[in-house]
Amino acid sequence: TASAMVVILLILYGWWALPSLVIIPVMSWARVTLAQHTLGQVIAGALASAVIVLIVFYQYGVIYPNS
Repeated sequence: TASAMVVILLILYGWWALPSLVIIPVMSWARVTLAQHTLGQVIAGALASAVIVLIVFYQYGVIYPNS
């Protein structure tokens, strides 16, 4: 969820949202430290949610690939 939120912020606000990237490693560290997930699960979840957001935004025409 954290990486999806960060990707959305980056798409909507561009470089102004770069400080929000700090959320991803902090949230990941917390999940692993609290033994709620393994490191592999955290990495897979972050990548999956980011890719899903990119696909959905692309499908709805919010983002375009560079041509």
